Amino acid sequence: MNEKELGIVLAVIKDFADHRIPRLLQLEANISEGAKLSEPDMVYLEQCFEISKGSPEFAEKHSEYKELVYKVANLYHRITDLALKNEQG
Repeated sequence: MNEKELGIVLAVIKDFADHRIPRLLQLEANISEGAKLSEPDMVYLEQCFEISKGSPEFAEKHSEYKELVYKVANLYHRITDLALKNEQG
């Protein structure tokens, strides 16, 4: 990995650690208690999905991040599954 790639990776990881993961975990906690996703929550998740589209290829190229990519994808999946169950009653 060259310096530019490393800088990008570190910036993305810092963003996830400082902002995205805490918000996703809060969403998961709210949804686990029976809450429904608000419109801003759905927009946020959509943005997260969009940002994450290249994650599988990234994880293949940089295997040291495979577990992190898997865990974040699993968190998205848990949130959306719980949210759908809440919407269905």
